[in-house]
Amino acid sequence: MLDRMTASKDRRMTLIALMVVLIMLAAGGLLAITTDIFKGGLIDGGGGGGGEKEFVAYPRFPNIPATSLETANNEPTVAVNPIDPMNIVAGSNDYGTPSGDAWVGYMWSRDGGKTWKRDLIPGYDNDRSSPLWRFQGAGDPVLAFGPNGDVYMAGIAFNRDPALINLLKPGSSIFVAKSTDGGETFPQVVLVTDPPSITNFATFHDKEWIAVDPITGDVHVTWTAFQLYGISSALVHSVSRDGGRSWTRPKVISEITQKERQVQGSQVEVDSKGVIHVAWIEYDFGTIRYTRSKDGGDSFETARTIASVVVLPYNLPNNNYRTPTMCDMAIDDHGGETDGTILLAWPDHRTGQADILATISTDGGDTWSTPVTVNNQRGDKDNDQFFPAAAIGNDGSLQVMFYDRRDDPENDLLSVYFARSIDGGLTYQNIPMSEVSFDGENTRGPFIGDYLGLSAGPGWTIGVWCDSREGTSESVRSDIWTGVVIWSKEGEVNNP
Repeated sequence: MLDRMTASKDRRMTLIALMVVLIMLAAGGLLAITTDIFKGGLIDGGGGGGGEKEFVAYPRFPNIPATSLETANNEPTVAVNPIDPMNIVAGSNDYGTPSGDAWVGYMWSRDGGKTWKRDLIPGYDNDRSSPLWRFQGAGDPVLAFGPNGDVYMAGIAFNRDPALINLLKPGSSIFVAKSTDGGETFPQVVLVTDPPSITNFATFHDKEWIAVDPITGDVHVTWTAFQLYGISSALVHSVSRDGGRSWTRPKVISEITQKERQVQGSQVEVDSKGVIHVAWIEYDFGTIRYTRSKDGGDSFETARTIASVVVLPYNLPNNNYRTPTMCDMAIDDHGGETDGTILLAWPDHRTGQADILATISTDGGDTWSTPVTVNNQRGDKDNDQFFPAAAIGNDGSLQVMFYDRRDDPENDLLSVYFARSIDGGLTYQNIPMSEVSFDGENTRGPFIGDYLGLSAGPGWTIGVWCDSREGTSESVRSDIWTGVVIWSKEGEVNNP
């Protein structure tokens, strides 16, 4: 395996060198190559005559681990503070607990992601300062900052064992924790759903997502409520208008009258006009569904199909970790010419291999573009790409990060790639975000989570992923690693 990983790294170095040459040829200018492996920056905009310079996005190497534990971490999330972009908060399924079961861990940085500290959401190990003490485990973390710099962490809490002693406890719940100090502490933890009864074990609350209204600060959460032990499911929404202290009764927003009963992986975002946008995948019909609310979540439009999707196999070739098909959404709320643009990305298997597709809406969700492939194909076979995470820069650029196996001819080892579009989603430039490839099998389970995290700062973007570069088949290990891409001169100044 070490020989394969070394060979993969050599191929990556060759690929990056070829990318540099192509950029130089296209731009007609000079591009500096440094010990960072791949260095972009300003190049001639055309003709080489000293005219306007064009900035070429580049990754800031080396990658930096946000966690460094002997126990597992996976399923990461990340958010950049809009008030202080050097303050970044991340989260993960963290197994560094007294029981060894999963809990929601969080990490924070005050220097743009160069150094990190870690802690756990209160409630683990029977800590009764938090309502989560009644649960055996917690996971599926998702982060979102509010306009005033408060940060919210949503997650699920669950009891794995429906034994008699647990029947009077809630089987599962959605929770939201709040931090007012840049993610260093989360003292406010509130259950969004809390029906402690025997029947609660027949409903499992799963895969929540969270968004904060950039104007009012209202907090919106969507999730999947699996009924009758997974026989059917519905997407629900709840909103808090008091900083996460109380929540409205969950409202079903998926179209159950049309037999839309296998839904999962909802995405919720709020634009600068306060419109709430929600998208998800309906697996029975192979469609991406979408709805919106223009009254703060009091009501939602009838859900409609905006794209078709061919779901990935539960396991892609050559691996035993699961690869679920879920979408990711981002909205431009920066107030510029592209304000309100919605980006939606998902993995798709229509070509017989896993690709990343994306569609956009520039009219608030009324219409959607024809999906395009985000990953750049090389030859007849491009190997597999999956787990897209989306963001939109303050320049309006559309950004997607994903796991990618293009660097391994055997379609096995994982790399992380970053794609960016500056032409409204017609084409995407792909650049490597991870400096090495790694084997996803060398994780606990094996399990690499179900998604990645991406968040844009001013001129730069940070991504987080589950990475097993320090694990082996004999000694499995997965940590949360981070990568930064600089895509404007502003980014070089603000996060050097």
